[in-house]
Amino acid sequence: MLVLLVVALLLTVAALGAGWLLAIWLIVKRPIIGVPIVVYVGLAMWLGAHDAQALAIYALIVLITWRLAHKRSFQRLVGWRLRSSWRRLWVYDRRWRAAMVLSGLGKQYRLRHHIPRIQSVQSEPWGDRVLIRLAIGQCTEDVERVAPQLAHSFGARACRIREDGPGRLWLSFEIDDPPREAVPGERARPADSDSGRGLHEDGDPSPELNDRSSSQLEAAPAALEPPRSGIERSRRH
Repeated sequence: MLVLLVVALLLTVAALGAGWLLAIWLIVKRPIIGVPIVVYVGLAMWLGAHDAQALAIYALIVLITWRLAHKRSFQRLVGWRLRSSWRRLWVYDRRWRAAMVLSGLGKQYRLRHHIPRIQSVQSEPWGDRVLIRLAIGQCTEDVERVAPQLAHSFGARACRIREDGPGRLWLSFEIDDPPREAVPGERARPADSDSGRGLHEDGDPSPELNDRSSSQLEAAPAALEPPRSGIERSRRH
């Protein structure tokens, strides 16, 4: 009988310890999701389940009223942060390792795959911006080569890459209409060097650059033609 009580006590302590470790992990890694859960559990233990449920319902009513009354401030302070946490948990963390390894960004060293790590996710009206830290031995060009694969892996129309510092990159996944303003420091798309045609920001050929290049090509032979001497001009006269 005493042995069963000791085993039950040890199991209870282990469960409580695991619960607190999980709560700390949620607060550190997923604060938008972890803090409400920890607060609710704490209120339930302090006030009781009934009072905790009532307070949760009141808080939900306040949030809904805030959202309907002033959408802009709600989205800035709460809405986009909730969306960022949800997108990171459900979209990026869930597929990240497989996408990195299958696209060629995972390198095996000492029986372990080393991949770029997600540091933060910021949701925008047009898509998501993901800040990553590259693995040792990787550079910006390695990620640029697999940008189309990353866009398809995470359900985006395009993936733009911008350097944030040594070993840090911003990946801009465009899901809806891209932003009209240019992103500072973003690598520009090069012109089509084979055909001599310029490209707009969206990749379409620019008619102005085409006309300019064609006129320059037509004027090139005339410019290269050597000038006639004065003797030849006098003979004609």
